[in-house]
Amino acid sequence: MRYLKIKGQLKRLLKHIAKEDLTSHSLDLSHFKNDPQIGKLLDTWLQFDVWHMDQSLDGDYAKATEQFIKRARLLWPEMPNTDIFQALRNVWIMIAIQILAKVPVILTDAMFAYSMLYPLTDNVIDHPDLSEKEKAAFVSQLGLRLHGLMIEPASKHEKDAFDMVALIESTFARTHYPDVYTSILLIHDAQKRSMAQQYTTLDENTLIKLSFEKVAASVVADGYLVLGHLTDDFLEFLTAYGIVLQLADDLQDIETDAINGHKTLFNITETSDRLAEITENLSQLSFEILDGMPTEDVDLKMQMSVLLGKSMQLLICDAIQTHEKRYSKDFYKRVNRSHIMGLKNHERLRELTQSFIKTNFDS
Repeated sequence: MRYLKIKGQLKRLLKHIAKEDLTSHSLDLSHFKNDPQIGKLLDTWLQFDVWHMDQSLDGDYAKATEQFIKRARLLWPEMPNTDIFQALRNVWIMIAIQILAKVPVILTDAMFAYSMLYPLTDNVIDHPDLSEKEKAAFVSQLGLRLHGLMIEPASKHEKDAFDMVALIESTFARTHYPDVYTSILLIHDAQKRSMAQQYTTLDENTLIKLSFEKVAASVVADGYLVLGHLTDDFLEFLTAYGIVLQLADDLQDIETDAINGHKTLFNITETSDRLAEITENLSQLSFEILDGMPTEDVDLKMQMSVLLGKSMQLLICDAIQTHEKRYSKDFYKRVNRSHIMGLKNHERLRELTQSFIKTNFDS
């Protein structure tokens, strides 16, 4: 049974990882890249040979991951692991861009700084104890700094964010890479407008527009901060891929967004049939977008499409299982039958992993 195989491999892998001191600054992930347990797990769960793709990489994504975690913990020792892992997700997207563009896989200052802007800004914008006025003031000051104005930070939050902007400026000169800063300002502008979701009742079309604009701008900025310049094909792909990522996040965070007052396409959906319809549309859209991946390397395109596609389907299935009661029984059964090991078993594996992380990593 596939579930039992994956469960056994996952337990062996987690036991192996637990032997490492992953909470210290001496973190070393390099040997995990060649760990046969990881290879077996990915091969069984995703049915994908990730190590075959690794042979053609120029660089080391495990090392880049290690460097990012160590650097974040050094600068912000009190930052929760959940925030660091949130930023790390963006680093992995940028690494995927490096792989697609066939540039060395390394962690650059710009990648680190832009990824850390996520938790540094979200911690202010989503803070339940800060007023709308305080949040607006922070966003306004950050906007001035992103435009290149050298202003004094008014708080620790502002200083941390401004330091990351300076780190980006040390990598990309504003005069030579204007698109880098235009892309960052676009995500900042979308972020400002998305704050309206916390304080205003918005219709479905407006919510879709805000969600799409925010994350599409974010992933496009990822591309510019990796490459400096983007071709039209790369720009189109990253825009579309960003939209899919945002929708997948919104689907997973239905309950959390509702609690925080964030209205999204998924948590304002009134019927189970409508929720099922847009969930299926998201699944189909993800495959169509990956088919437009901007590379002439057929083998690389196939490998990345399989890896990213199956990873996206796992996210969607995870969300369906988490929000089972929001879907009709018929839709749930249909998805369950198509899953490689069943949605209940998928949830059990997720709980096993979350329990391990809580025990070994929570601050």
